[in-house]
Amino acid sequence: MSKLILIGGGARSNEWTQIIADVFAKPLNRTTIAASAYGTAVIAGVGLGWFDWRDTPEPTDSHRRDFEPAAKNRERYDDMFASYREMVPSLSNAGDVV
Repeated sequence: MSKLILIGGGARSNEWTQIIADVFAKPLNRTTIAASAYGTAVIAGVGLGWFDWRDTPEPTDSHRRDFEPAAKNRERYDDMFASYREMVPSLSNAGDVV
């Protein structure tokens, strides 16, 4: 997979979208269209024979934007994830402590 596509509520946040691109170290395309309504329209159009599913029209979205992963952020997330992984074993028995 060379590129990710983010849709829905989380796609409205530039910060959240950038975090996802950084964590996965993949370019990410963000669109804020109403994904369920668009998907329903595509299914209807294919069912009615208006177009082939491989040729579905691109949605128009004024908030569409591409995000490139930032290497410096990825390093920070990797460091935080390593700390988390070190911490997890000590937390797994936390429920045993009364």
